[in-house]
Amino acid sequence: MELAGKVVVVTGASMGIGEAIAKIFADHGANLVLLSRDAGRAEAARSRIAHPARSLALSCDVRNREEIDRVISLTLHHFDRIDVWINNAGFGLRDSVAQMDMGSRDAGGSSRDEATRHGDNHQYFECRRSHSGGI
Repeated sequence: MELAGKVVVVTGASMGIGEAIAKIFADHGANLVLLSRDAGRAEAARSRIAHPARSLALSCDVRNREEIDRVISLTLHHFDRIDVWINNAGFGLRDSVAQMDMGSRDAGGSSRDEATRHGDNHQYFECRRSHSGGI
């Protein structure tokens, strides 16, 4: 897949694996939307990736469908399409597995699950509309 000019949304893009994924796409010429619950951290990652003309940094809690809808609208307004949606968001827990509260553990997975369901649903219709892209 040729990445130059593609529009890529990365959830959990403010650090770690998400930031590394975003950097690879940027280095191959993609336009990026970096998402994080913290807008300042998303903007800092955008600065580190060093492609500000081809990127947006937005706050988004992927557990909130309205926030995902807002990001989709802003992305379509700015770039006119979405070609790739990377579901990387989640959160870490600092606890031993033996003492971990299972509800807390499940919450991390549910944030990624919600983003996956909503993002994939949108991406399916966007791919059909534009006759390109993938999930």
